[in-house]
Amino acid sequence: MLPVNFSFFEGAVVIRIDFGERLDHLASRPPATFQVDDLDMASRTGWSVMVQGTAEEVADPSELARVRAIGLRPWAPGDRDHYVRVLPSRITGRRMMRA
Repeated sequence: MLPVNFSFFEGAVVIRIDFGERLDHLASRPPATFQVDDLDMASRTGWSVMVQGTAEEVADPSELARVRAIGLRPWAPGDRDHYVRVLPSRITGRRMMRA
């Protein structure tokens, strides 16, 4: 599990990654799980969303141009020139509120 910058675009979660082992693994279109959470410790509230689906690199030039236009910027160092999307097959979540 690694922290990533992400965007939700055209029905999929999109992240940027660097060239390497994780990118090579995507050739087999593996199942993927993406989770995002937000907590407010002071109010003891929060939410969590989990997206399960298939991960694939965005490689088609016209699709890549649309994805690049969303302006997703990585915080981590490195080029991170590859865009990966998780195509959801299941989305679940919950909201936590103070009792």
